[in-house]
Amino acid sequence: MSINGDLTDFFLDEIIKYLQISHKTGLLMLVYKTNHFFWLNKGCLVAASHRTDGLGLYSLILEVSLVKETSLKRVIDSAYNNSLPLGIFLHENGFLSVKTLKMLFEVQVIRELHIIEHEAKIGFSFDQCATIPNMELTGLKLPLDYLLCPNLYWTESTQNDVSRQPQKKIIAMAYD
Repeated sequence: MSINGDLTDFFLDEIIKYLQISHKTGLLMLVYKTNHFFWLNKGCLVAASHRTDGLGLYSLILEVSLVKETSLKRVIDSAYNNSLPLGIFLHENGFLSVKTLKMLFEVQVIRELHIIEHEAKIGFSFDQCATIPNMELTGLKLPLDYLLCPNLYWTESTQNDVSRQPQKKIIAMAYD
């Protein structure tokens, strides 16, 4: 089943609530100038990207210089069989910490969220037959309503009174 339309015809919160409550798995694509992809598993957000080649997470890891490209390419070519989320595989092989996986997931999602907050006319489609690419997955997930109210998942830090920077609540869970 595929759902598509324009956010002038539908409210985004209705679409999100429907996908979350009905525990949908598939690909939500929001279109404004370029495509923005949000992969869902059982009504939860598991990955986001603006790329269609399945290498968004791979390129993000290289972009923030977490792992050297030669090392990353070597471990993926030699041992990665695409049966696990890439983030879990790299964590289990000592390349990424859980804290780093959470940071990658947050950056991955926030990069795509900016279109929802700033644009009025956005096209959308949802394809429940789309395959979730393991190469895009950190292994974490969030409730889908995060797309509607990302600020609800931030809290003021009481441990760091000097900077008083907002700290992300830990709500990501292991991918299943």
